[in-house]
Amino acid sequence: MRGIDVASSILDQLNTRTLGGSDAVTASQIVSQSNPVHIQDTNQDMMETITLVNAATLRDGSPIPATGQAFNVRIGDNSRSPWFTPAAGETWLLMGASMFADAPPSAGFAFTLYYLVNDQDGVARILDMGQSKSITTQGGTLGAMFTNLPPQYVDENMQVQLAVDNMRGTTYIDVTMYAMRVR
Repeated sequence: MRGIDVASSILDQLNTRTLGGSDAVTASQIVSQSNPVHIQDTNQDMMETITLVNAATLRDGSPIPATGQAFNVRIGDNSRSPWFTPAAGETWLLMGASMFADAPPSAGFAFTLYYLVNDQDGVARILDMGQSKSITTQGGTLGAMFTNLPPQYVDENMQVQLAVDNMRGTTYIDVTMYAMRVR
C-alpha cells in the first residue's frame, strides 16, 4: 500500500470521530494509529496525514486552548509525592506552582521537583532536576522551579513528583501546579 491509500487508512480509522465536541478524537486514538508508522520514504504520505491530523486537533506542540488544569498534592515531611501522570498520548507543559502550609514555618523549607521516567528498558528512574525554592512564609509561589529552566514537558511515560526537605514546624503543605496540554 502506498500513497493516498496508506494515508487514507489512518483517516478511515478515525472517520467516526470529530475535531471537537462529544465525539472528538482523543490523543490515545491518534497515537494508536500513528505509533506503528515507520519513518521511511514509503510512508511519507502517511506521515503528512498524521501531521495534518495533529495540527487539526491542535496537537502541534502549542498549548491547546481550554486544557489548562491545576494539579494538587498534599505533601508531608521528607516525602516525595506524585503530582500527576499524563494519560496515554498526552504531553503537558508545566507552567507554575504555588503552595500553602497549614502553619507558618519556623525557617525556610526547600521544594525539589522530580520526574519519574519509565526508561526504554522498562525500569522507572528518578531524574532530579535539582531545582528548589526556599519558602519562609505560610503561602507563596514556586515559580523559580519553572522559570529558571527550559520549558518542562511531561508525557505519558513520566510522573511529576515533588518533595520538601523539612517541614519546619508545619504538618502538611498543599501544592498546586498549573499545566496545559500541548499534545
